[in-house]
Amino acid sequence: MGGTRKQHSGNFKAQVAVVSIRGDRTMSELSSKYGVHAECDNQMEEAGFGATASDFSGRSSLGDKSQEELVSRLYQEIGQLKVELDWLKKIWTGMLKRNVRA
Repeated sequence: MGGTRKQHSGNFKAQVAVVSIRGDRTMSELSSKYGVHAECDNQMEEAGFGATASDFSGRSSLGDKSQEELVSRLYQEIGQLKVELDWLKKIWTGMLKRNVRA
């Protein structure tokens, strides 16, 4: 009953996702034409919105180091935005208090 699972390329998955998203055929038609299980077809379709062929390859295009750099940069940006937001809140409340007195 076992056997090895099929390993589909990113291009193949992208092609199936595009055809599935178009909605020209039913899931069973797509499954029989491309030789994939209907559930796999659903997953490819869901992943297909806004994805590219390299997104289906299953491998991360970013290395561990670049991933850490990205996270670090994003945290730094979040911190900067928080400081700016706090400053704007302080300025805004000061302006509101002056307008209430006038």
